Amino acid sequence: MEIVRTPDDSEAVSPSSIKWNTVTEDNFPYILRQKPGEKNALGKVKFLFPNQYSIYMHDTPSKKYFNDTDRAFSHGCIRVAEPQKLAEFVLRDNKAWPSEKIDSVFKNTGEKEIQVKARKIPVTITYFTSWVDSKGNLNFRNDIYERDKNADGKLFDGKVEKLNQICHCEGGRFLFGFEYND
Repeated sequence: MEIVRTPDDSEAVSPSSIKWNTVTEDNFPYILRQKPGEKNALGKVKFLFPNQYSIYMHDTPSKKYFNDTDRAFSHGCIRVAEPQKLAEFVLRDNKAWPSEKIDSVFKNTGEKEIQVKARKIPVTITYFTSWVDSKGNLNFRNDIYERDKNADGKLFDGKVEKLNQICHCEGGRFLFGFEYND
């Protein structure tokens, strides 16, 4: 970790130069920043893209989470399972960035910023609480962002009192229960 005055500072502030007895939670004129490296929570790479929510995609040293069913361990940003493949895709038309050069950047422990300006790459983020997987299995997940109840009102014109997340298999068919408030 290092202490800086602004996010763009390249030079860290020495902790011994700070008068800690005058600093409070409400009066902390610094930023704590984790240095790049193998143990950085963002992994080796961070993909920034313009959006109003300051969401970005990043690598992670905690690859084990990709095997979990419940993967809401982030703070709203998106962990990428194969960041080097994503970097190669993003830079695929840039002759200055062949895959060998990208590979060398991933092996380096320093920080490297790469601006992608040649073309726009559309980024679509979707949020699902239910879906059918490639094997035809119906999957449900908790609605951690509580978006389903907003969608219920829009889909059913406010007539849904409660959407039962009851799903059981009867004779090979999935049955859903809705309660209407007429």
